[in-house]
Amino acid sequence: MKILFLIVLAFTLTACNENARNVETTVIIESIDDHSHQAPNGGVLTEIGDHSASLEWLIEDGQFTLYIFDGCAEKPIRVAQEKLTISVMDEQEKELVLVPVTNKLTGEKPGDSNTFYAEVANLSKENISSLSVKAVTIQGMDYKNINLKVK
Repeated sequence: MKILFLIVLAFTLTACNENARNVETTVIIESIDDHSHQAPNGGVLTEIGDHSASLEWLIEDGQFTLYIFDGCAEKPIRVAQEKLTISVMDEQEKELVLVPVTNKLTGEKPGDSNTFYAEVANLSKENISSLSVKAVTIQGMDYKNINLKVK
């Protein structure tokens, strides 16, 4: 919708001033190229595939949580996995096994959840230098060794 508004605005201004065409065209191109999404839960968001899914992670209250969303990070995508394995590098390499969140309100349960977690002691976001999801299947697509953004 924002892009459509900018296009209409560009054509309107072009009718008034020939110099406006170049300025507005540049704005439209920058708007299209500046495509980013916000992490819904305040974590760190990584887009995977060709804008087909997003993974968001965060550490809060001694818990590492990973969320799976669509490419725009707006709609949760449930996966059938019973667990996810994450490699974490902070002071040393660790492996976390995340289990699905069970939620009666949303109906999420093992094998049908978009949220996975693990209890973590002595792990802070600031000390993590790399994160990698070993394997996940999202909407029929298999992803392996997904490097997540850490900042």
